[in-house]
Amino acid sequence: MTTTDELLAISEEIRQIAERHGGVTSVGAQADLCAMLHRQRQAYAADTRDARRYRYLRSRDIDAVYRGGVFAGQTPENRVLSGTGLDVAIDVAITVEQDQEPRS
Repeated sequence: MTTTDELLAISEEIRQIAERHGGVTSVGAQADLCAMLHRQRQAYAADTRDARRYRYLRSRDIDAVYRGGVFAGQTPENRVLSGTGLDVAIDVAITVEQDQEPRS
């Protein structure tokens, strides 16, 4: 799903293309618009792939560690994570990393 910020960024990019080319009907503007749409489609495909991978990990049975295969875990606790436990662990890890980033 596209966020408001992403839509605003796309709108701004279209505005800049139009400004550079004196509108959006010239061949150059059309080429730039096509390139922009191609980049957006690639980004959407990557996000879709990542979401599918995450859903796979999230839905794994916690016994996957004994059966083998792909699963998510947490160290040093050596715990297998799935479902909401995996969601919470990821959210906490993201928050901790963001808090450790230097602020400008």
